[in-house]
Amino acid sequence: MELSFIIGLIVYALFFTVGFLISQLKKDQSFACVLWGSGFVVLSLVLLFTSRERATQGLLHAHLFVVIFIGIWGARLSYFLFKRNQKNGEDQRYKTMQKAWQTNPKTNAFFKIFMLQGLLQYLIALQIMVLFAFPKENAGVAGFSGLIIGGLIWLTGFLFEAIGDQQLRNFKHRPEMHGRILKTGLWRYTRHPNYFGNALMWWGIFIIVITNTTLPFNLLAIISPVLMTYLLLYISGVPILEKHMMQKPEYQTYAQKTSKFFPLPPKSIKKENR
Repeated sequence: MELSFIIGLIVYALFFTVGFLISQLKKDQSFACVLWGSGFVVLSLVLLFTSRERATQGLLHAHLFVVIFIGIWGARLSYFLFKRNQKNGEDQRYKTMQKAWQTNPKTNAFFKIFMLQGLLQYLIALQIMVLFAFPKENAGVAGFSGLIIGGLIWLTGFLFEAIGDQQLRNFKHRPEMHGRILKTGLWRYTRHPNYFGNALMWWGIFIIVITNTTLPFNLLAIISPVLMTYLLLYISGVPILEKHMMQKPEYQTYAQKTSKFFPLPPKSIKKENR
């Protein structure tokens, strides 16, 4: 097994074990959410310093850009989730899980929350490990083009996530909008601009990785954006929020006119009434 993949296993095993111990001190299992973004940051930095000698001069730019992109995304997300956790306390989902674990709650939390999240992060981070494990000796024009195109895709995704979160935060701070649905800005074109932006960033990184690494090993990188998109769209992101929001009549009307994930022009009322 390549060194980068072994390092990934060690980093995530240690990182989420420490995270679990902190959660026990805080008596808050939802601290695992705060670790989601920072785990990728820690891994990418460890790989950068432990694998630096394997990078050619031409590929060094791809390494640095990917680490920077992961760092910006992960730091912003972890800070956002940390502030939310401080304000709202332990997530109700984790409280429900703990009630279901009548025996060995700590053991269940360790394996079913922290180690499971570590495994998911490991799979999603595969493209980062691939970049350090299988660099092209001379990426050339394809590598440079991939860096530019992937970087632009990543930037677009980051803006969707950051602006979408900020627009929602501003909306919730307006007392007159309490209980209402945000339907302006990016939220006019997609019901989940932050989740869409999150997925898009990982596809941008994939473009950088696939063009700066060697076949056939770089095909492993496709697991990362596919799994991240699948989780957001079908497991932990959109479905959980939609289940809650669909109880509101205003959201039901909003959902009929607004794309669930991919940004699209809103459907016209006239078209709906035909």
